[in-house]
Amino acid sequence: MKNFIKKYYYFGFLFFFLLMVILIKMGFTTKIDLAIYNFSQRFFSDFMTSLMKVITFFASPICIVGFLLLSLLFVGKKSLFLILAVGLNQIINQVLKMIIARPRPDFPHLVVEGGYSCPSGHAMGSVMFYGVLCYFLWQSNLNKALKLGLMAALMLITVGIGFSRIYLGVHFFSDIIAGMSLSLFLLILCCKYHLKTN
Repeated sequence: MKNFIKKYYYFGFLFFFLLMVILIKMGFTTKIDLAIYNFSQRFFSDFMTSLMKVITFFASPICIVGFLLLSLLFVGKKSLFLILAVGLNQIINQVLKMIIARPRPDFPHLVVEGGYSCPSGHAMGSVMFYGVLCYFLWQSNLNKALKLGLMAALMLITVGIGFSRIYLGVHFFSDIIAGMSLSLFLLILCCKYHLKTN
């Protein structure tokens, strides 16, 4: 049993995503969603709003596509894996948004967003994109301390993006958690496949 859990631990992220969707549909996340949003507004200021808009940009479609195009120049063959992983992640996100059909929060929106709310596309996109970069870093020949430092920075950006979506009023906390957990499952699945085929 231990070996089975160790081998297939990443399915826990998928299970958690499904659990979150059930809780969202049953209305059990309402209180924590509101509490986290109210907490984010304690930091409200013009400077903070500008900062959150910059941070959220790092998971916007135009930014991710730009980085993917740059990756073709700098990481060569690996960029194809990155593009496929991010593309698959985005397709799954859009399909699930239509299935779950959760309206966006009625909080004041500080940026313009359309479509449904769950799972968060920015949360999923950042976990997959920056997660694959972490995977490439770990496989690189860079100094271990530098690797860990860069990976920590990428993870911090990912967490910051999730927080920015709540602060800007366009996502519930549960959208972010659901999106990140599903994308972690897909990320590990993609990386395992890449390891087996390369």
